[in-house]
Amino acid sequence: MNEFREKNHYVPETYLNNWADTNKKIWVYSVLVPHHKVPLWKKSYTAGIVRLSHLYTRVAANELTDEVERWFDTEFESPAAKSIQKSISGERLLPKDWSNLTRFVAAQDVRTPARLLEILNQGQQILPDLMDDVLKHCMQELNSSKIGGKSPDISIQNSSEFLPIKIITELPPEEDFGTLRVESIVGRGYWLFTIKQLLTNTINVLLQHKWTILQSPTELEWLTSDDPVIKLNYYNAQQYDFGGGWASLGTEIFLPLSPKYLLYTKIGSKPLRRGTVLPLAQATFIQRVIVLHAHRYVFSFSEDSSVNIIRPRKIDAEIFADEAEQWRKWHSEQTSAEKNLL
Repeated sequence: MNEFREKNHYVPETYLNNWADTNKKIWVYSVLVPHHKVPLWKKSYTAGIVRLSHLYTRVAANELTDEVERWFDTEFESPAAKSIQKSISGERLLPKDWSNLTRFVAAQDVRTPARLLEILNQGQQILPDLMDDVLKHCMQELNSSKIGGKSPDISIQNSSEFLPIKIITELPPEEDFGTLRVESIVGRGYWLFTIKQLLTNTINVLLQHKWTILQSPTELEWLTSDDPVIKLNYYNAQQYDFGGGWASLGTEIFLPLSPKYLLYTKIGSKPLRRGTVLPLAQATFIQRVIVLHAHRYVFSFSEDSSVNIIRPRKIDAEIFADEAEQWRKWHSEQTSAEKNLL
């Protein structure tokens, strides 16, 4: 029997190894620390960082399943691993390799704690409308079944098994009126539902873009982070934001692949030739963006003194402890909430 995958890396170890030494250790800069005695940079094994217990575990038929973690591995991480290595070794890339790289970008964009917080915040606004749609569907099915004398089909489709939703009907057999209620929660299940939608349907728009691989100048090595996919809307060096979308014209999407190589596209524009070395000024700006986009960690092949200048770390023991406690309770609280609902 396969071992349950409880420890979930939200940035794959195989990806981070491109910045690691021969012992698979990487330099880590923490954006949030409990006190000033924590060193600016610490070297850690890639196997032991950016992972959380049961981040992607979900409740199915009142049981726990690690199918999402395995899905990430088989459909996105493993296919991309060889394509990434071909990219950074200068080998010829086949159309399948470009597809693997693009799918890796998509998965890495949606699976991080940073994106979790964003999606849950959006869910507070979106879920009421989704539940209204479910309610309307159920009402139509109930009305059709009453007219046709058949059992109603009040299931919902589109990966709805990932969405913790409860449909309650009370319609006495000989009565014309009853009650219909839809209940759900915005939590882990809603996040996994959204991920499933994005990586099975919306991903098709990302696959249509033309990508390239750019090189850093000799004076600079690309960093990466715990939120490494950047969707940049650039107006000028002082005005830009990270609110770009997968199909937004003009949005620049990029992901560092190694200290030397960067996967890149600008939606609606012809890509630069693969292997183009960026001018130092442009590369320095991208490096700054990579650091500013990090959620809690920046990763490097070597200690980089510029990071603390770009992104001074926040020293706050209370926030640090509170965040650690929230993650400690994450699995039990999410599991309890979903089981109580279902």
